[in-house]
Parts: sequence; C-alpha cells; structure tokens
Amino acid sequence: MKKLWILFTALALLAVAMPAIADVTTGAQFYWYGITDLSDATNGTAEVLKARIKVSGAVDEFNTISTQLRWNNGGGTWDPAFVKIKTFSLATDITGALGLDLPVTVKSTVGVWESDFTGFWYATRSGWGFVGGFNLDEQAIGAWQLDLGFGPVTLHWYEEADFNTMMIGADAAFGPIAIWAALQADGEAIGDGALNVEAKYEGKFGDLALSVYPALHYDLGLSQLGWDVGVKAGYKMLTVGATVGGTDPDYFDKVAAEVGAAVGNANLWAALYMDLSNADVLAGVDLMASYKFGAATFYVGYVIDGDNGVLAVPIDADEWTADAGLYVGVKCDL
Repeated sequence: MKKLWILFTALALLAVAMPAIADVTTGAQFYWYGITDLSDATNGTAEVLKARIKVSGAVDEFNTISTQLRWNNGGGTWDPAFVKIKTFSLATDITGALGLDLPVTVKSTVGVWESDFTGFWYATRSGWGFVGGFNLDEQAIGAWQLDLGFGPVTLHWYEEADFNTMMIGADAAFGPIAIWAALQADGEAIGDGALNVEAKYEGKFGDLALSVYPALHYDLGLSQLGWDVGVKAGYKMLTVGATVGGTDPDYFDKVAAEVGAAVGNANLWAALYMDLSNADVLAGVDLMASYKFGAATFYVGYVIDGDNGVLAVPIDADEWTADAGLYVGVKCDL
C-alpha cells in the first residue's frame, strides 16, 4: 500500500507540473494475453497483463522531458510492487540553445530510456533468433548519449553512468535506403566488443511494397560472425515475408516465414519457424486472427510447438511469447 501512495503522489506532482511545461503529449498502452495448453490439462492458464502510461513535454523549444510508467502483473497477481518508472529522460538541442547557425547539429539525451541505438527492422513480425539491434531497453543506473548530425548522417556516442557499457556508431538515410553501424563494448574493452552493421530498403512500385533488411553482427572477442537477411513484400491486402540467418558466412540455420491478409479491420496471419541446426527442424507455428475495434485490437490464435522444444513462439512482435496452446489477447493504444 505504501508503494501505491508513493505512486499516486508522484502522479499528482506530475499533474501539477504539467501546466508549466508547453506542448505536453500523453499516451498509453494496455495489453492482456492468456493462453492454455489444450494438450496438457494440468498446464492451466498463463496470463500476461501490462499497462504503460507515457508523458512527454517540451520545457522550452530546446528541452523535452519524457517519462513512462509500466505495470506488469507479476505472475498473475495485482501487486503494486510491479509498478515502476520505466523511463525518465531529458533531450536537449545544444546547438539550438546556443543559437549557433552551423552545418552540424549537436543533441544530447540523459536519464533512463530505451536507446534505440540502431534501427533494425525485422522482416517477420517475430524477430525470432536473429542478430540485429543494439538497443538497451533499460539502464538501471542511467546513461547519456551525444548525437552529432551532418545532413543525412548522424554520429552517436552512448555511455552508461558507471562507464561499464558504451556504444559508438552512425546512421544515414539516402532516399529509400537507411544504414546503421554500431560498436558496443563493456567498459573500455573495445577490442572485445561487438560490431553491428544493418541496413533497410523500403520501396513502393504501384500496389507492390518491397522491403529488404540485411544485418551483420561480429563478436570481436569470440571472432564469431552472425548474419541475417529479411525480405518482405506486400500487394494490396496480402503480405509475405521471410528471414534467414546463421553464424556461418556460407550457411544459414534459422528460418522464419510469414503470410498475412488484411480485409478492413480484420487480419489473418501465420508464421513458421525452423531451426536447421537441430535434427527436428520445426521450431514452431503461430496461427492468428485479429480484429480492430477502434483503438483496441483483439487477438485469437493457436501456437503449435515444434519438435525440438527450443522456441517460445513470439506473439505480437516482442510483447509476449507463448510455448504452445490456444491464446486470446487484447491490445489498446491511446
């Protein structure tokens, strides 16, 4: 109960402070999913309930404060201990505040936030088992990041507050092509870090939409290469996609494929996952139907677990995973 009072007090103080902040934007997300394994009556039902409240406000034309509260059900119980401030950050336009008219922009971010340091976009809805993405979702002690922009190119320098994790990198966009490159390392051990190079192409040709997503990941300490290539195509109401990847330049061992159809607010979707490095290559199948009622989307589907038992099949991107069985869910965005 004490933690609830602390939460309510923080929200009240935030509400009082908001009028002093210009251009306030708010948002919220709600998730609920439940699943039961029909082949195992003793398995019961697993539930996932999440809620997120987001508030972002411009203090002035150069500074923006953002925060996000999250709640997870903590094993199926309504426990206020699982309410937490997930992100709290300040973004500053340094060159703008200094009134400098330069061909370069300098911006900073400090606090605790989801870094999105690289921009990898998976070809399949799942993003299962592939290598792309240097994105730190939560920094327990906070971090800072400096971004330098030169036309279509932006350089990034990220450090956690205790200097135990750092990332340097760059991204650039040229028409339908975007490229990211990043080096991540613990402390100052750059030689033992990891390098990611990612790219995205998105083009449209009449009713045909085409996307290609290649990515490379190289672990400098282990001298180990990971790679994947995804392709996604959409034609009117239909969408198909596939991603292959592996740890050998001449061979791939993971495959994900999807097909979807959208008619108005209704959507049908199926995905197949295979692990070719295992004797039983089928890793899982996900069959899903959804319907959108305004801001709320309701889901129903069935997960078929593979023979090798190594995969929790993703449902609705990375929001939830399920091993096997019938599931229902709802997601609402405000």
